[in-house]
Amino acid sequence: MRKIYPEPHAGLMLGILIGAKSSLPDWLLSVFQVIGITHIIAISGYNITILAQVAEKTLGKIGRKYIFWGVLAMIVAFVLMTGASASVVRAGVMGGLLVYAGFIGRKSGIINALIFAGAIMIALNPLILRNDVGFQLSFLATLGLVYISPIFEKWFAHIPGFFRELLSATLAAQVFTLPIIISNFGLLSLISPIANILILPFIPISMFLGFASGLAGMIWLSLGRIVGFFGYIILEIVIKTSELLASIPYASVELKMGNWWIWGGYYILVGFFIWRWYRRNINKRAP
Repeated sequence: MRKIYPEPHAGLMLGILIGAKSSLPDWLLSVFQVIGITHIIAISGYNITILAQVAEKTLGKIGRKYIFWGVLAMIVAFVLMTGASASVVRAGVMGGLLVYAGFIGRKSGIINALIFAGAIMIALNPLILRNDVGFQLSFLATLGLVYISPIFEKWFAHIPGFFRELLSATLAAQVFTLPIIISNFGLLSLISPIANILILPFIPISMFLGFASGLAGMIWLSLGRIVGFFGYIILEIVIKTSELLASIPYASVELKMGNWWIWGGYYILVGFFIWRWYRRNINKRAP
């Protein structure tokens, strides 16, 4: 990547592909924090899903049994290669469970997979439940996507589908992770929903071009740079857009609030609202 892309584009591409936050310059990381898009450089279930799909298509002609073990081996290798952080392990375990469900012909359950992944990780290291912020954010964001995102999607029914999904997912993850973010970082991004709508569509494209340029560069460096030119354009759009959004006054605000009882009450209210909303909507659908 560093032979193909200039900085900070090389560092950003490494962050997007393998979650290497240390490769980003401090000023760019600060910009991402201000506008609330640091998750684009964190390996998640999205990366695992792409990997599984690519592996499945690649191994599709050699038999169903070999596809399962091949995809599983690639997920394990990817988790180890990226450092096996809490979010990556969670995504890897859940991805492996979903692949296994498809292999045995069972319908996969995202909550069951999430709980199973959490149980394994806590059993191996109980301290991550309290000390690992990445673990907390990863699981809470996933819960938000499962339970709150459908609520926002119904509220934003008048917004076009693609943008509605982006906005709903962003807000849903923020609702569940807000206490952890404020307690640990003291920063709340007010422009995050807009930033995610504008920037997230470019991330899958950059991942594809980064992967393609890396493979091409292994064969012939000049070919990798040709492919990488298009990746450079996408990354430049992401960087310039991020800088522009971060320069807007009050893009983020500093908050200092770490009282456990306040956040405990917050989660109780959120849980009560979710329960009432699903109960009301289930009753409406009942015959």
